[in-house]
Amino acid sequence: SSSQERECPEMLLDSISESEHNVIRGMHIQIAQWQQITILKGIVNDLMIDLNPDSETYLKHYMQRLDSSGVNQLLISPGIAHGFQVLSDSAIMSYKSSKYYGETSEYVFNVSSPEIAPFFNLQNSIQSERDLLAPQLSELLETQGFLQNIDGSS
Repeated sequence: SSSQERECPEMLLDSISESEHNVIRGMHIQIAQWQQITILKGIVNDLMIDLNPDSETYLKHYMQRLDSSGVNQLLISPGIAHGFQVLSDSAIMSYKSSKYYGETSEYVFNVSSPEIAPFFNLQNSIQSERDLLAPQLSELLETQGFLQNIDGSS
């Protein structure tokens, strides 16, 4: 239940991503997976949205500026979608995950979704083809089976 405190599990996988100015990555959600995100170089605006329907904060967002010389780390629990936009010339991010790559389902939705577009500067942004072609948030939420085991509970 979302009212019970959950303990962060052991982190099993480390990854690094590098992005240039104005790159937007996301919005991504890994089902039943914790992530610890640390910015090693640069500045990003990081957006998280709670997609766990049993949560008191369902569909609420949280935006945090991550700066390698200031607030530089987030812990993202299962059921939270995550994306960011690079504000500096470039950014290097470290990801620690509680699951190995491919062990859990991953979904993506488009940052142009009306619920989140205002949080990003979409003009002149750079996005991957996968992120550009992703469905809107409303379409993802209608996807059958998307919410099954979103937080890793049985």
